[in-house]
Amino acid sequence: MLFSIDVVFEQEYPRTDRAIDVAQAFGIALNTRIFRVLDAVKVDVEPGDVVYITGESGSGKSILLRTLAERISKHKIFGKVCIADNIKIDEDEVLVESIGSSTDDVLRLLSSVGLNDAYLFLRCYRELSDGQRYRYRVAKVLARESRYGVLVFDEFCSTLDRDTAKVVAYMLQKIARAKRKTLLIATAHDDLADDLKPDVLIRKGYGSRISIEYGRGKSIDRFTTKNCDCSSNIATSSSSSNSNSSDVKGEGYGSDHGCSLLKHVRIEKGCIDDWQMLEEYHYRGSRPYGIKHVFNATLKGEVVGIILYSMPAPSCRGRNIALGRVPSIEEVNRDFITISRVVVLPRFRSIGIAKMLVRHTMPLVGKRYVESIAVMGRYNPFFVKAGMREIVYEPDRKYVRVLKELGGYGFNGRLAASRDYCYSILQGMNDDTVEEVLNVVSKVRFAVSNAIGRSREYSTTALHDRHILAKAIANIAMLAQEKHYYIWENPELSVKV
Repeated sequence: MLFSIDVVFEQEYPRTDRAIDVAQAFGIALNTRIFRVLDAVKVDVEPGDVVYITGESGSGKSILLRTLAERISKHKIFGKVCIADNIKIDEDEVLVESIGSSTDDVLRLLSSVGLNDAYLFLRCYRELSDGQRYRYRVAKVLARESRYGVLVFDEFCSTLDRDTAKVVAYMLQKIARAKRKTLLIATAHDDLADDLKPDVLIRKGYGSRISIEYGRGKSIDRFTTKNCDCSSNIATSSSSSNSNSSDVKGEGYGSDHGCSLLKHVRIEKGCIDDWQMLEEYHYRGSRPYGIKHVFNATLKGEVVGIILYSMPAPSCRGRNIALGRVPSIEEVNRDFITISRVVVLPRFRSIGIAKMLVRHTMPLVGKRYVESIAVMGRYNPFFVKAGMREIVYEPDRKYVRVLKELGGYGFNGRLAASRDYCYSILQGMNDDTVEEVLNVVSKVRFAVSNAIGRSREYSTTALHDRHILAKAIANIAMLAQEKHYYIWENPELSVKV
């Protein structure tokens, strides 16, 4: 849809003594002057387009953005317009409590904008970094997306460092396109084209100077844009656009590819010291048992992600379902390995680093099967995107029964997956009551064995240590949840039938 935009301002000057002194010194008149900021600018925008307006500060980007949004709002085909700056956010609002219609809804929404950390879900807005605040504002906008067809962001990512800005730009356009929203963005920064992949790229110069380029194969020979000296790599006339229009699709700004930062990410062999650097960014934190392989994702020399491979559990219901049988312990030890941790630095989440870590390293561990059980996969499906098969199954009823029995001793089943929570409950009990809890926990050997440590001989005596008992109860609570199991078979190591 073609929009023609004219914006003219009248400037009146004061008649003060100092203003008259300036007029006299420079020989200028104090008459009202007319400034033409936008002179019959024609912009072709379709529903679902990403429009990126950039240029120098003070050149009129925001005026163009607001005027274009106002014109678009008059056409029902685009839907209602949402101005991101108009959304109110309380400094004390808790992320998980403030958006979405349910817990699942809010976690998926926050995860989609890269705020996918268990403890981050529980923070207040005032506790977030600038980058996290911007992501949360995007989440607030997306939470209202059912009511709006056009999302408008002025001064987009202007306060963020440029790597974070690229991550947010990539994430936002990906979500907007998936939901078929029209996205209008203005910023003085001109380094976001590779990540926004705009369908319409507008470079606004001072005065009426402007240039427009179209991506995704759009023809721009219907009109001629004004020349703008500030950008030589942007089409500025119908003649130049005709020669390039056939090459735009698949290669221009609207082409489909990953975040520009991924071009600089390298997957390398790591060590346990690298895990200790990133451990604090994983909600479980502690070092998993039996680590076999460590791989890093590095960006410009910085470790930005890590994946740990560990020994497989002796038994796993998801594995049995995937294979359609119960494998022997010899087969498990020979053919299986478990992804026990995947961590990406918060500022680089949502651009595909986790998927890259999984996909690129699975063939390197030398096992026929790679498996994982992950709660976060429910909200951020990077395992599936990396090529793993997902199996969702109900928990073993014995864990559900034991957890319910523990509820009689004051354990909240919804909180018991936290060892710290369980330990705090145990600390409030006398020794006789702790002994009763120990007897209940002893009914599920696997949870106890895992809490004690696989390298130690099984014995319930160790449960008299309340820290170990708390860990065993947390294991039971985890085992009583719905499970998301993931498995990948290495085609080069699969048995040919």
